Amino acid sequence: MRCDECDHGLECCHGTSILHADGTAECLGDDPCSLAHGLHRWAVECDEGGCGCRYEGVEPLALPLAA
Repeated sequence: MRCDECDHGLECCHGTSILHADGTAECLGDDPCSLAHGLHRWAVECDEGGCGCRYEGVEPLALPLAA
């Protein structure tokens, strides 16, 4: 796959990077890389990527029932 970044010789990754709640990023490409989250063609936050670490240890909000 070629993209504008590839065509211009810039660093990029065509994998998906997930940004976790603790600020670390994880590349889910076939060949995981160490590029920054913003240099990935696809970059999502952990809750968008199905990780859920953003909610670990967080109590669900209790809402009152409607009358």
